[in-house]
Amino acid sequence: MKSLLLTCFICFIISYSRAQEVYSNLPDLFQSRTSVGWDVGIDYSSQPSYRIGYALSHEERSCVVGSARNGLAFGFSMNPDLSTTGIYLNDWMAMGPLNLGLKLGYEKNSRFQWMTLQPQIGLGIQRLRLFYGYNANIFFTGSIKTPKHILGVGYTFSFTEI
Repeated sequence: MKSLLLTCFICFIISYSRAQEVYSNLPDLFQSRTSVGWDVGIDYSSQPSYRIGYALSHEERSCVVGSARNGLAFGFSMNPDLSTTGIYLNDWMAMGPLNLGLKLGYEKNSRFQWMTLQPQIGLGIQRLRLFYGYNANIFFTGSIKTPKHILGVGYTFSFTEI
């Protein structure tokens, strides 16, 4: 009986001290910040396509759910093999290692042009995203086929916190 009471007393002291530590560091456990920066990446299907843009990202960290990050990027894309240039708008959300995204892209050159909507799913580590995307054509003119399956990597550089 003495050992049971002593064990309960020690568990109470340890849990009380741990609760005091957590309560005193509450601002450190729940953090939220918004930053702006660069979004860079490579999409690969049959030939690589490069993109660079401006990104706005929001990150929330808590002791309960870990880290959640979402962002919105817009910028320029180019595919040197097809001699295309274009613009894109990319929205993503990361919850732990899972990344979900949606990219709207437009590319053209002198012979053809296309606009695609690309849902994405993948893995992420901090600001690095690895994803698979599927291009759904909104419109297409020209003589080549648009790539359907895309493997990509993206990274967000944050340089100013707002």
